[in-house]
Amino acid sequence: MKLLFILCCFLVCTSYVNAQNLETISGIVKGTDDLENIHVINKTCKTFTITSKTGSFEIPAKLNDTLLFSSIQYSALEVVVNTTAIYTKRITVDLEEHVNALDEVIVGKILTGNLMLDVESSEAEPEINFYDVGIPGYKGKRKTKAERDLSGAGGEFKPIMLLGLLGGSLPVDPIINGITGRTTYCT
Repeated sequence: MKLLFILCCFLVCTSYVNAQNLETISGIVKGTDDLENIHVINKTCKTFTITSKTGSFEIPAKLNDTLLFSSIQYSALEVVVNTTAIYTKRITVDLEEHVNALDEVIVGKILTGNLMLDVESSEAEPEINFYDVGIPGYKGKRKTKAERDLSGAGGEFKPIMLLGLLGGSLPVDPIINGITGRTTYCT
């Protein structure tokens, strides 16, 4: 039991001493361009922060920690926390501008201006249709909305439809349409 108590005291004291070593370092980043949202990463303690609009930041660190400053517009810079930074609790970092220059950029194919040549050199595939997958389909002229509504209504009533009574069925839609005038044509 005493051994367990001594071990617990040792662990508490060790964690207290380690917590004492971490200091909050305030810093400022200087550069020629925008200073906001530059990543400040403590690679040793695995903590991070970003800079404000003015380039200031605060990060927990201890002696000999490595701070990484990275951004798109600046070259990455690693700084080791020294005794001066721990004593003053301040650090100033000057970043160098990083220019992303490309030699030549070609997006897609070079077009000639001649539509027929450009279409022939295109790698575009034609759209897939129902015949490509073996499904029968209709390729005729599409009906207008009025024509589709008329065919869905069953058309107009014709006396020949009364013969359906002999077979035991009578189309009701054409009779209703004939009575209501829904499918009457203006001529």
